[in-house]
Amino acid sequence: MIVVAYSGLSQTEWRLCVSTTEIIQFTTEELNPIYVDSYTVVRALMNRFPNDVDPRNVTKVFFYGTGCTAQQHQQRIVFCLESFFEEAEVNVDTDLLGAAKGVFDRKSGLIAILGASTSTCAYDGLSVIETSTPLNFHIGNEGGGISIGSEIAQSYYYKYMPDDLLGLFQKETGMTQEELYSRLNSFETPHTFLTNLVTFGSAHKEHSFIKHLVQKSFRKFLELHLLPLSIKTGMKNIGIVGPIGFLFEEIVQNELDLHHLQTDKMLYSPIEVLTRYRCSYL
Repeated sequence: MIVVAYSGLSQTEWRLCVSTTEIIQFTTEELNPIYVDSYTVVRALMNRFPNDVDPRNVTKVFFYGTGCTAQQHQQRIVFCLESFFEEAEVNVDTDLLGAAKGVFDRKSGLIAILGASTSTCAYDGLSVIETSTPLNFHIGNEGGGISIGSEIAQSYYYKYMPDDLLGLFQKETGMTQEELYSRLNSFETPHTFLTNLVTFGSAHKEHSFIKHLVQKSFRKFLELHLLPLSIKTGMKNIGIVGPIGFLFEEIVQNELDLHHLQTDKMLYSPIEVLTRYRCSYL
């Protein structure tokens, strides 16, 4: 049996390949080794791994995750996975490499992850050769859910959101300005709370205010991350991975077209493609 996992900022998607025709799927919380300890990783697996499957029967594990760039962070995940999957060969790499393999396989191109957070890389068909990432969750992340959610929250709280949207926001979320302030400052993971506000933006993405807000955020992402990588590498084919690309596909595609960048694929998540690729060797 083979296990494939893709861990983003909001959750970790797992696929257990029992055979080429039998694949079991489950999810856990995000398992970013920068922010979670070893106990959290092992506990997540103990709670969600299928009870009727012996993890000692797993022979290989492929884990692609946010926060797995530095060697020490990769090794922390390796240690955790080896302690749970005792007989398995464990491979840990970045979410960018997982996204690149899921989109391009052995072709070269640029990857833009547009989830809660954002990151970008150039891929040569084998490995990631250049990256561009935001400074952290709160500084940067243009084009991502945290950034878009922050803009929505600010526009509502400071009341520069148009009146029709103000009413819809209060009706659909059930929050006054004071309740928004309270929940944002008491939420254990504010980036998750802000990302959840993107649902409101997506529901009203035809509204000129939301459309401009998303365009502005994605244009900044292009200027700071994607275009410099394209100029440096000469690559113009792009793979978009993540829910923000899906939710605002028309806006994202229009901005890419303006800069003569070609979209190869747009995936909500690369987990299915990675699973097909890895499990084909069973």
